[in-house]
Amino acid sequence: MKHVFLSFGSNLGNSKDNILKAYQKVIALSFVFNPIRSSIYQTSPVSKRTQNDFINMVCKFDANLDDPYLLLKETQRIEEELGKVEKPKDAPRIIDIDILLFKELYLEDPRLELPHPRMLERLFVLEPLLSIQSGIEYPTSSQNVEHVNLKSLLENFENKNNERVKELFSDNKI
Repeated sequence: MKHVFLSFGSNLGNSKDNILKAYQKVIALSFVFNPIRSSIYQTSPVSKRTQNDFINMVCKFDANLDDPYLLLKETQRIEEELGKVEKPKDAPRIIDIDILLFKELYLEDPRLELPHPRMLERLFVLEPLLSIQSGIEYPTSSQNVEHVNLKSLLENFENKNNERVKELFSDNKI
């Protein structure tokens, strides 16, 4: 089985509880095996809107699943259960779950793009990801997969959005 990676973010309500509840619901899905999550990070919003900092983390798991749309459906259901409502892009959120990578699948579809098109541009994804994985297999097309060394990527990261990322909780045994 190849790995699946998700990111979790929240900046409304009790953000730490929101992402941990979402994570617990994800790992309870019947097709999820061997989950591991990152530390929890406080990150500045990428948006120009005035809003609270986000609480973020990522997780990795094996999936006995070949259909990324089923995972998308389940993550959207979990977001709804936790109170997410449709909002404009970059608006504050009670919960946001993004599929970063689904095995080594490359997909361009209006409903789902894999890998997540901005994951390598976001410190709030890269920092937590590096805490659980030193490198990733990153599909650049349906025929090509490149190995990305996350530490090297972070060392050379151009912080265009002036993001601030701070590890808050490193106990990932939850």
